[in-house]
Amino acid sequence: MSEESPSEIGPDEGRMDRGTMKKMRLEYPSGWLKLAKSTARALMLDALLDLQQGHEFTHSDLAERAGLSSESVRQHIGTLVELGIVDKIRDTSPTTYRLNSQAHVTKELRELNSAVNAVKAGEEAEEATSPEEAADNAGNSDDDRDSNHPRPDDIKNLTNASPV
Repeated sequence: MSEESPSEIGPDEGRMDRGTMKKMRLEYPSGWLKLAKSTARALMLDALLDLQQGHEFTHSDLAERAGLSSESVRQHIGTLVELGIVDKIRDTSPTTYRLNSQAHVTKELRELNSAVNAVKAGEEAEEATSPEEAADNAGNSDDDRDSNHPRPDDIKNLTNASPV
């Protein structure tokens, strides 16, 4: 049994118009789309990837780390709790959360992050103009974050710097 190649399918067969396809995808989102369709949620996940297992945070803490308002964090944190990426700590005021590094989704996000960073590091090494630059770029591969991604300490240093 052979599969049809895209060239064997007529130009309009089995296709929906773009508006219908977009509406259908948004109405029945994949897991990936559920996570990535919001810039705020993507920034929150990026900030969470910097945290160690067991790190506790409030809406305000995560908002500061992600560069968002506390209201944006409040709006999206429920999805991250639902997926098990963060755990809501009971009976805390203000509401406190903890990164769940053992959750399947969290582990997969870290794996995806590492894989993308490895590809990016390889591309940067190929673009390097000298063997020394290639070695410098390749030396960053032991870290899950790429060398151009600001670390929390770098961000704090920027925000605490005196204005020029």
